[in-house]
Amino acid sequence: MKTIGGIFGRSPYGPVHEMMLKVEQCVGQVPAMVAAFVAGDRVALEAVTRQIDTLEGQADDIKREIRKHLSTSLFSSVERTEILDLVHSLDEIADAAQDAGKLMGMRCTPVPVELAPSFGQLAARVTRGAAELTAVTARLSGNGGPGGGSVDIHELIAALEGVARIEFECDEQQHDMLKRLLAMEDRLGPMDIFFLMNIIKELGEIADELENAADGLARVLGSR
Repeated sequence: MKTIGGIFGRSPYGPVHEMMLKVEQCVGQVPAMVAAFVAGDRVALEAVTRQIDTLEGQADDIKREIRKHLSTSLFSSVERTEILDLVHSLDEIADAAQDAGKLMGMRCTPVPVELAPSFGQLAARVTRGAAELTAVTARLSGNGGPGGGSVDIHELIAALEGVARIEFECDEQQHDMLKRLLAMEDRLGPMDIFFLMNIIKELGEIADELENAADGLARVLGSR
């Protein structure tokens, strides 16, 4: 069985998991953010986006600490590059959630009642993807179960493939939502359609960044 754990000394996986927890908390605000947007509740939307901003800032703080730690670590340059690329990908997830909130807050845009459930489903899918990615970083950090300092890399890579499946589901849902939205152009203003299209795409960007991070983590694991 191919395993890792313990042999790298000052392992970066604890801090990576700490950062992923903040990223997951950030993405975890997306359903509330979407619900406020769909309901046209500007006060609630502003409150949620402020919380996302705070969590994204905390994730940034952890990112800087990881970078500082790795600059003086005993890891090889290849190992450092892999971890730094992974940390960048995690940062992009939180940034995508933050960008979605900023876009929603730019304009009061009515959401057609037919699309409201789909917005909620898309938000739920990205939170599920974040949870699955967090479960993998938890295992790597030693916080995900009774396995001690050793984990089955092939099992973790299989779990990461689940994140890719969620991203595919999000892509399919985005396509369906955009198709339905464009079919409403006879009763929606062009700016409404423009904003809703971009919001749908921005929510999908969270799923894209989750997949990118999962791919990066799979590369790290596959190189061991």
